[in-house]
Amino acid sequence: MDEEQRQHPVLFQENPIFSKPSIYRAKGWTETVEGYVNEAKQLAVCLLRNRRLMQTSYTWFLTINFECVLPPAEIKRAWTEICRKLRAKGIVALWVREVSRTNRVHHHLLLRTPISRTALERVVAECLPDQEALPTHSKLLVVNDEWRLVHYLAKAKITGYVQGEPVDDYYAEKRLLFKPNLGLKKFGTLGSFWGRPKRELWQEVIEEELRISEALGNPYVSKLVMLIAARN
Repeated sequence: MDEEQRQHPVLFQENPIFSKPSIYRAKGWTETVEGYVNEAKQLAVCLLRNRRLMQTSYTWFLTINFECVLPPAEIKRAWTEICRKLRAKGIVALWVREVSRTNRVHHHLLLRTPISRTALERVVAECLPDQEALPTHSKLLVVNDEWRLVHYLAKAKITGYVQGEPVDDYYAEKRLLFKPNLGLKKFGTLGSFWGRPKRELWQEVIEEELRISEALGNPYVSKLVMLIAARN
């Protein structure tokens, strides 16, 4: 750990609790790994549903990195100011806050705004703080595979391969939980990002899964599902 890191407390949990005994579904981005995984799934599913609802593709994937190790209050202040400027420029996006193992924070933004690369690069340059006051750097990517991108954005649980070996939780090593009670939101939005409130989108998912579950309880539906599975 370098001198800069020693000056500020570690923002992430080095050994987070995986789960807690409860009859309820685990939730929350900082309480347990299980809770984080559930929240990440919800966010990823809602992002995909939102894209279908709006019938327009997401346009850009932007990452803004803070190069200094900062205390929570300064992270919040600096990011609030950047968001204010981006919003004033007409940027519509969802942002997700992450911390690296070097204790530095970065923010991923998923944009809905139709804008050229040149114009967006100019907007970002105008909205970032003075480099002497707060060194930052950004990275801009075109959105191609939306399904994979939203799962990466949320660090949702998906299968994959690590060093040639299959794993059932591809982003497990990249998933860092902030310490609780830092006053740092995990995600937020700029402008009218959601076609409908996120809670309504998720409620639709719950209701659809309930209908599927009830249908599978019907012996005729269950038999049909087994026949289709056997043919595949």
